[in-house]
Amino acid sequence: MDTIRADISQFYPMKSVLEQLFGKRCYRRLKETANLTDWKKETDKLLRCIELTIDATVDVADDDWRLEIKNSLEMGRKSIKSAESITDLFSYLSATLTRLVFTQIGDLPYRGGVETVPLSARYWKLSGYRTVQYIQSKA
Repeated sequence: MDTIRADISQFYPMKSVLEQLFGKRCYRRLKETANLTDWKKETDKLLRCIELTIDATVDVADDDWRLEIKNSLEMGRKSIKSAESITDLFSYLSATLTRLVFTQIGDLPYRGGVETVPLSARYWKLSGYRTVQYIQSKA
């Protein structure tokens, strides 16, 4: 399914979240007539927005964490620019966001040499290197 169709329902969940973030103009651009270049622009904008939001929102973090976040987002943006199909683009975006989520939780584990990793808390507690704390504002 590498074809982008003039079909409002194609990729609707992504169109919807991009509208939520960037407004109706973005949605209208993508809803029926977008091509791969348009999708590249909007997903690049999404990753730039995430980086800006992290910089503006995360008050306390070590420099290594900030560098990991920056490198993940830069690698994602470069990959998206090189995408030759919508499938490639969404694959690169998914990989970038997965790396980002695990880095924000505490660490992106590397288990390349392991045959199977069970879904058990002892394998997935990621606070051995750094911990995350969310504090609700008074507002």
